Amino acid sequence: MDEAKLSAVVLKLLGGNPARWERLADAVQKPSAASVHEEVQTYLEDRISKVVRECGTMVTLEPAFKEVFTLFREHESVGQQVLIEMQLELLSPCNVLRIREVKGKVQVQPVDPITAFVLQHGLDGEAVAALDAIMPKPVYSYGADEG
Repeated sequence: MDEAKLSAVVLKLLGGNPARWERLADAVQKPSAASVHEEVQTYLEDRISKVVRECGTMVTLEPAFKEVFTLFREHESVGQQVLIEMQLELLSPCNVLRIREVKGKVQVQPVDPITAFVLQHGLDGEAVAALDAIMPKPVYSYGADEG
């Protein structure tokens, strides 16, 4: 991934969780940098799609979650009071949001960096466009394996 200049993007979207990196490594099997680029982009797009589907499920079950998700376009976390005032409860388990204490306040946050990325950019395809914008261009090495 370093040769394809993808490490920074992957770190931003998957965070430092080794299990997420292992799943990505399992998905990336081709040796060339250009192939790695394509594999990583496909993997990240699949993860983005999964987050969008999970959010869609939450909105289907409780339409008010759409308003909650919109708050994450401008905020990394929101007070749990937002959920209380809207009479909302998170699913159990919830694969999109979690409740944590941050600096002495109970906050609602995305569960991981890729979910935060999706919520920051929106659920209507903007996240994939934002991914395209931050992905480095593929590195092609012509004739490296020709003999």
